[in-house]
Amino acid sequence: MPLVMPHDENRARLIKKEMQLQQNDPTPLPTAKLIIKGKTNVSPIYRFRLDDLYYNKANGRIKAEVSELEAQLGINLDMSDEKDRLRVKDLLLNIRKEENDKIRDDLIKNGQLLPGIITCDGIIINGNRRRAILEELYAEYHAEKYNYLDVHVLPSDITKSEIWLIEAGIQLSAQQQLDYSPINYLLKLREGVDAGLDIGDMAARIYGVDEETLQKNLDRLKLIDQYLEDFLGKPGRYHLVSGLSEHFIDLQNILSWLQNPRGNVYRDWKPDDSDINELKTVAFYFIRARYSHWRIRELRDLFCRKNSWNILKQTLKVSVKAAVGESELDEGYESADEEPELAAEGDTVSIGGTQAEADRRYEKAWHNEVQEGLKTNFEDAKEQEYIEKDKEKPLALARRALRNIEGIPDDCPELKDSELDGVLSDIIAKINQLRKHTKKIRKHLVESRKSRKTTG
Repeated sequence: MPLVMPHDENRARLIKKEMQLQQNDPTPLPTAKLIIKGKTNVSPIYRFRLDDLYYNKANGRIKAEVSELEAQLGINLDMSDEKDRLRVKDLLLNIRKEENDKIRDDLIKNGQLLPGIITCDGIIINGNRRRAILEELYAEYHAEKYNYLDVHVLPSDITKSEIWLIEAGIQLSAQQQLDYSPINYLLKLREGVDAGLDIGDMAARIYGVDEETLQKNLDRLKLIDQYLEDFLGKPGRYHLVSGLSEHFIDLQNILSWLQNPRGNVYRDWKPDDSDINELKTVAFYFIRARYSHWRIRELRDLFCRKNSWNILKQTLKVSVKAAVGESELDEGYESADEEPELAAEGDTVSIGGTQAEADRRYEKAWHNEVQEGLKTNFEDAKEQEYIEKDKEKPLALARRALRNIEGIPDDCPELKDSELDGVLSDIIAKINQLRKHTKKIRKHLVESRKSRKTTG
């Protein structure tokens, strides 16, 4: 049975009382269409003072940022607490600032054209950002028109799943998705599943999105959670995947292709499930190192050639942990009970404080330790791929080898390295072997020509 959205009875009574006052006013209430429980209704629009309405901390646009902030502070934000309301307001005002400026200008010029939506106890389902901007305008101009929000009021028996459908239908349609950061969009979709919704019902309500796309998005969130929980050991710290959306899309596409290979991609071996899991882990290393997502795409072709993959999978020997402990990285940063600093960072919000900042410093330390090793593995695997592609062109390979050898300077200090001397010895041995083989082939060709002439 669908869960009814819990609400605060005292606040619900205050909202209902204000609704009755407006219903009894001689001036008819304005109305607009609203889809509730799958039916289009003509619903009245009420006007409430901003102080009567609470921000929705579960707002999809800031879900990851709110979760991170709560983790930073070690508390659950309470929208009845003024301090916590200001924290959520700051988050709302720091997402997509250019869009906020447009909304602000439109509110000044045209007023509120579309109503928001609230629960029966005044939690804002749609209109959180407008409330934050109106609050700023009221503080600046002290004009009463900015101290109110026009809204529809949902019935008290509304379910969590229906609230998700209402919010998603308004905010997650294709033309509105840019208002969400990539991770918050995925988290919002999972919220719908957690509310008991079927994928088909979700797709039917969100304009421009089909069921297959929704499932693929949900599967990508599972992949991200595997990266955070299984690989990094830091579940739920979604700030660590900021800016990596395309990387996980590319990895997901590779894994999907391997389950159903298509096209004319060359493969010289048949990997099993354990090999594919190793590829996923290797990809996690390069994603963590923030290689370009174009490089992530190249992992498929490197994986398809056994010799290239044998080189690339040496990455699995790289430590997941930095040599320096996290406790050392935390030194000099504010304690969790101090106010975090909020700052905009692209279309997501950067949250200062112990955990997020320590994570960033730790990731930087890890990157500094492993970047050379990862780079070497990738370049060596890529070189092996070129060699495999050119194996029917020995002259091209020989010329490339000569260029590489000629690139070693005579006065390089590393020439004293015994390992280099060993490699050079192997090169000489291989060259002598090849020359002996080519002489034998040429000799055979000469003898064959002589034999043909004699026979002729």
